[in-house]
Amino acid sequence: MLLLQRLIGLLLITFVHGDCPISLNPPEVVVQYEASFSVNCSTTMTDDFVLSWEASDDTLGNTGEISKSVDVTNWEMQLTCHIFSNETQCSQNLSFIVYKTPDSVSISTVNHNGTMMEGNQYELQCDVLNVAPVQSLSINWYKGQTLVNQTIFTDTIKTPVSKTSKLLIRPDRADDGAQYWCEAKLELGEEGPQPPPTAPSEHLNIAVYYCPISLNPPEVVVQYEASFSVNCSTTMIDNFVLSWEASDDTLENIGDISKSVDVTNWEMQLTCHIFSNETQCSQNLSFIVYKTPDSVSISTVNHNGTMMEGNQYELQCDVLNVAPVQSLSINWYKGKTLVNQTIFTDTIKTPVSKTSKLLIRPDKADDGAQYWCEAELELGGEGPQPPPTAPSEHLTITVYFGPIISETKLPSIVPVFRGYPVVIVCEAEGNPKPTISWSLSTTDIVYSETLTVTESTPEDLLCIANSSVGITTRRVKVSIQDSDCPVQLNPQRVVVRYGGPVSVDCSTYVPHKGMGWEASEGPVPMTTDSLITWSVSELREWVIEPTCYMNYNKTQCTVNLPVTIYKTPDSVSISTVNHNGPMMEGNQYELQCDVLNVAPVQNLTVNWYKGQTLVDQTIFTDTIKTPVSKTSKLLIRPDRADDGAQYWCEAELELGEEGPQPPPTAPSEHLNITVYYEPNIEHCQDWSPTTGTSLNSYPNSYSLVGNPHPVISWRRKSSLGQLNASILLNTYDSDQYEIIAINEQGNSTCILNITVEYPPKLNCSESYEVKEKTPFHCPCVANGLPKPDVSFYKNGKLIELPYNPKWNDSGCYQLTASNKHGTVNSTFVLTILYAPVFHASQDKFVVAEDSNINLECNSSGNPDPEMSWSFKNKIISTGRCRITLNKKATSTSAGVYTCSAMNKFGLQNKTFEVEITGNSPNYIPIVVIIVVVALFVIIALIMIIYLWIKKKTTGKYEIQPDNHEMRPLNNGGE
Repeated sequence: MLLLQRLIGLLLITFVHGDCPISLNPPEVVVQYEASFSVNCSTTMTDDFVLSWEASDDTLGNTGEISKSVDVTNWEMQLTCHIFSNETQCSQNLSFIVYKTPDSVSISTVNHNGTMMEGNQYELQCDVLNVAPVQSLSINWYKGQTLVNQTIFTDTIKTPVSKTSKLLIRPDRADDGAQYWCEAKLELGEEGPQPPPTAPSEHLNIAVYYCPISLNPPEVVVQYEASFSVNCSTTMIDNFVLSWEASDDTLENIGDISKSVDVTNWEMQLTCHIFSNETQCSQNLSFIVYKTPDSVSISTVNHNGTMMEGNQYELQCDVLNVAPVQSLSINWYKGKTLVNQTIFTDTIKTPVSKTSKLLIRPDKADDGAQYWCEAELELGGEGPQPPPTAPSEHLTITVYFGPIISETKLPSIVPVFRGYPVVIVCEAEGNPKPTISWSLSTTDIVYSETLTVTESTPEDLLCIANSSVGITTRRVKVSIQDSDCPVQLNPQRVVVRYGGPVSVDCSTYVPHKGMGWEASEGPVPMTTDSLITWSVSELREWVIEPTCYMNYNKTQCTVNLPVTIYKTPDSVSISTVNHNGPMMEGNQYELQCDVLNVAPVQNLTVNWYKGQTLVDQTIFTDTIKTPVSKTSKLLIRPDRADDGAQYWCEAELELGEEGPQPPPTAPSEHLNITVYYEPNIEHCQDWSPTTGTSLNSYPNSYSLVGNPHPVISWRRKSSLGQLNASILLNTYDSDQYEIIAINEQGNSTCILNITVEYPPKLNCSESYEVKEKTPFHCPCVANGLPKPDVSFYKNGKLIELPYNPKWNDSGCYQLTASNKHGTVNSTFVLTILYAPVFHASQDKFVVAEDSNINLECNSSGNPDPEMSWSFKNKIISTGRCRITLNKKATSTSAGVYTCSAMNKFGLQNKTFEVEITGNSPNYIPIVVIIVVVALFVIIALIMIIYLWIKKKTTGKYEIQPDNHEMRPLNNGGE
């Protein structure tokens, strides 16, 4: 029965939430999902109260302390401790954060595989899967151990979500082999685990292809017609050629070449090339050629002479012949203060002239100001420091402004007592200096700053300040005092804060026999002075009527001083009437504003605000002067647009011109209202996400409204059951889907078509080989939706496919595939196979006999050719790529030598002709030998003939008679 009486009494009680006598220990909990925690609720009250947990078990206790253990299985859970008594009904919510570390953290490159090219831009992606709460998540990016970037999130969703962070990099040769990685970190505050939970990704090692050339310096900033030197070097050690791309086509096969350059060409380029069997690439020298301006001048546009206050004028700064203009900034100064800056985006490198303009609207403070401009060339860290500047001359401006009459020295009403003249003064400033005159009538003009006013002076006076710029006037009203008491109070009415100081002068222009102040606080005794002051340091009477009196003309006259004493309220508070918790859309509710102890109430206004908009106002007509408390009420009928709106009220004391300006105000705290309304999906549109996107990333999810926050589920029309919205979509997930949003106020659905698209993919190998002059077709299959466009590059230059490479086109190539979702690059080495090629060399030699014959033969080919020397069809030496023949010259060494180079793609020969030269011959020994030999031959022949003849005449003869000749019987034979 007692409990029932208490609960009925609660319906009649209004309370202030901030005064609820409940303490929670701990006041805030940070707990991991599926873990548990305990909390204690206690009160300082001692009698007639009930403590209750707002939970499913509805635990009630009438002790000063209750506890609860909670298993965390609900992301949106709330826990509230209530107190019920005859004095109050209030509650305290437990503030807690439920968190979950990510299932995984991974790093990858976006639309790229393989080696990266120096100087190109690439995108890295970090995927954090199923983490909560996302507003406590930060994704940190590291290169090695150095933090290079950080992504934070502002989403207020409490359930686990998956998030992605991206990092753009532009690697150089120093990054070859660098390790990038990312880390998910949950910053859960002081109540959370220390140190904060982190989850790192694996390390991503990047390989950077770069041309093995170094330029020193890598960038040059040089003045036109000056000179500079640059060095080109390589880390290669064998079989290479370095070349400057210049008019002399200098070729070197050493690892370091230099060049001195006189800068006489604005568009000049300088490139160092390297050629070898392994690569062919180049490095451009980055340089800026600059020239300071011939002149910098400032002028006014279409105006000369003095400027008029308030008019607009244009100043112009002309910079003549400066380069490069994209490094130029024109700075505008007034005195030493930078007031404007103009920069230029033109990319032209040759000298140009530029103009900058500045609009000014000078006032009187700018009279005599000096404007000037300055041309500055910001040429970067390699340029001269400080940056070159060229200032204009100073332009001094003269500003004319109209007369300004001092209102403090010339009041608008001048009281004059009969028989007692008053001197008034009219002062004015202006350029040029104005003349002052008084107009007493259309014909009566007085040229003077001062004017003596008597009872015969016209009632309406006009002070005129005149100059060539303009005329300013101030009207003065002469108030003839016919009062029986010729005294004047200054001020004539006072408004003073309760307990504050107050001071009022009472003065007269007439002879008198004494004057003074009568007041309940701070009276002033009678004195013969003509000015006496009533002064109180702390005025603490709510009703007071000070009176200035004067003994005059054998009587005493008096003038009362009106006094308003005010007090700002002790407090201003706002509350809802007979309602706690969220409001329902369309229902009517009453708000109440309580203003405590304010005076005077007839000057009080209670203003009602929603945000910064005044929505209602309450005024009071009570005439009581002492402090009172007042209440104002406001009826509202909130809708969904009011969810989260802040209502507040303000007490304002309008105390007139004599009161403080602006009027004193006292605001209440802001009352945040929560409006419950049914879900609505405002924008339901088809979606074309890329693979790897979750349904949670649907771009129109922001258009889903509802309070409490709707529970969202997804369903695929071609299948039954709900989907896990955090699962990443793949290329097979295109279909019709339904979104269902539900809260306790209702539900809303959306049917949409999802087409899963994906960026290009390449499946290139690391290297390929092709024979020279043989068509090289695209070696990689490029997949993607929409179908990607494919481009083929070498050293950044586009190559048309099919490609017929030459023998010296070996090197690193890049294949690029692009569609609307991105671009993927794949880098590979293309090796050109070709038959042997001989390098140019001397092919005719004249060698002295007995000296050395040195022949050298160089060739290249892929594969490397086998080489040989042959002479007179006989191989005399063999080798590879480069062979040398070294032998002593004899008379038989002269002739044609052949160098042969052969690989599987062909055989090439090159001939070298060698001529042998010797001393003049000594023929005497030869002649003697010939003569001796000739004599020997002659003697031999004579002896042979003699013997033959002798043989012919020797033998046996037969003698015949009768004149017959004698004849041999035979030839000497038997």
